[in-house]
Amino acid sequence: MPPPSPSRAPLSDRLDSALLALASGRRRPLLELARDVPGVAAEMARQFAMAPAAVAYDLSMLHAAEFEQRTEALTARYDPLLLERAGLGPGDAVLDVGCGAGGFTAELGRAAAPGPVVGIDVAPPLVARARQRLRGAGVGNVTIVEGDAAVHDFEAGSFDVAVSRFAAMYFGHPVPAFANLARTLRPGGRLALLVWRALEANEWLEAVGEALAGGRPVPERPAGDPGAFALADEATVRAVLAEAGFDDVAVDAVDEPVVFGADVEEAFAFVSTLDLSRRMLEGLDAPSRRAALDRLGDVLVAHGGDEGVLFGSGAWVVSAAARSEVQPSRSTGQPPAAAASRSRRSGLTATGWPQAARSGRSDPLSA
Repeated sequence: MPPPSPSRAPLSDRLDSALLALASGRRRPLLELARDVPGVAAEMARQFAMAPAAVAYDLSMLHAAEFEQRTEALTARYDPLLLERAGLGPGDAVLDVGCGAGGFTAELGRAAAPGPVVGIDVAPPLVARARQRLRGAGVGNVTIVEGDAAVHDFEAGSFDVAVSRFAAMYFGHPVPAFANLARTLRPGGRLALLVWRALEANEWLEAVGEALAGGRPVPERPAGDPGAFALADEATVRAVLAEAGFDDVAVDAVDEPVVFGADVEEAFAFVSTLDLSRRMLEGLDAPSRRAALDRLGDVLVAHGGDEGVLFGSGAWVVSAAARSEVQPSRSTGQPPAAAASRSRRSGLTATGWPQAARSGRSDPLSA
C-alpha cells in the first residue's frame, strides 16, 4: 500500500479539531479538511448527511467537485468515440442524459453550437456544480435541468440527438425509460450511448474486487438489476432499444484504459471510496481490513506508470434512430410514453441516485 502523505498523517487530529469547531458553529476547518484530503469529501457527505443544511450543502458540493474531477478523467479516453458516434453538427438540438457535473455537456455544446444543448441529472449537487462550472466555460447554448430523464416531460420531438455517457445502465425500467427518450427525439433522431461491457472485458473491476476479496467471493448484482453492467449484454441492448421505439441499432465493442489517478496515492483515495470497495470491506475486522487495503495498494502500484494508474476496460458504443411511428410496448401493451410514466415509482434514476435518498449517489462504477 502507498505510504501516507504528510497531509494524511495528522488526519485524525484534524478531523477531531474540525468536529469541535463545527460544534461551536465554525464550518471552515471541516471544509478545508475536505478540500485538502482526496476522497474525504465523499465520506463526509455520507457521514454528515444530517448535519445543518448549510454544512451538508457545502459538503455535497465538495463531493460533486471530486466526482467531476475523478470520474470524468477516469473515462475521458472514451469521449471522442461517443462524440463521433453522436455525429453532431452545428445547430443540432442535443439532450445529455445523466450529465453529472457537466464536463462532457460543455463539449456537446461546443460541437452543436449554436444549437441548444440540455443536460439533465437527478442529483442536486451535480446539477449545481454543472451550472456553476458552465457559467465560465463560454458555452451559452447549454442549459442544465434537474430531473429524471426516464420520465421527464420534455416536449415530443424537441431534440435531434440524445447522448448518454455511462449513465443509461442505471435506468430502473429501461424499456419505458428509453421510450421516453425516443419520444423526445424527432422521427429519425439519433441516440448515442456508452455503456460498460461484461465483467471479463473490464480488468479494473476484476482486479479491485479480487484484491479486496482475498479469496472471498466478489458480490454480484442479480442479472438485469440497474448497475454498471445492466446493459453489458449486446442482445439485451438491441432488444431494449427495439422495444422502446428505436431502429438501426448499432452496437460496437471499444476498449480504452481507465485512469484511476495521476499517481498511486490519488488512485488509492479514489478506489477505496467506490461502492464495491465499501461492500468488500464491510464487516472485516481491523487486521483483515488492513490486509485487504495492502493488497489493493499492491495492485495499484503494479498498474502505475508515467500516464497514471491505468486499467483495461471495455464498453459498447451504441447508436440508434428514433422510429417514425412509435409502437406500443410489447411488455405493457401501452405506447412507450405511457409506459414511461409507470416508472415514476421505481425510485431509480438515469444516473443511479435513489429518488428517496437524494443526498447519496451510487458511484458511476457501482457494480
